[in-house]
Amino acid sequence: MAYLTGSAITALKGRHAHIISICGATIALGFAAFLMIAPIAGRLYLPVCATDHVNNTLNNIKGYTGFIFAVDIHLYRCAYTIHNLKLSKNVKSTSVPFLDIKNTNFSVQ
Repeated sequence: MAYLTGSAITALKGRHAHIISICGATIALGFAAFLMIAPIAGRLYLPVCATDHVNNTLNNIKGYTGFIFAVDIHLYRCAYTIHNLKLSKNVKSTSVPFLDIKNTNFSVQ
């Protein structure tokens, strides 16, 4: 793909130069908006993704059933908080409560 320089755009006659400059500005603006929005959207989706992953992992432990309510991720201090961790042991046809933790904080030192 060939890119037009400023002198090549001005060399074009009439409305074509205007259309090319508008398209280039629109693409640049769209790319800049994407670079600003993508990290924010990723940051907002990260706790949801982490909660789903932890819930799937807890439910795949043989002989146990588990659930967490939410995960809060604190990027500024490299830590996360797990809310309402409940883990039950499956004994025969009943489940016996094994863990019930309201809040747990983990951090990387």
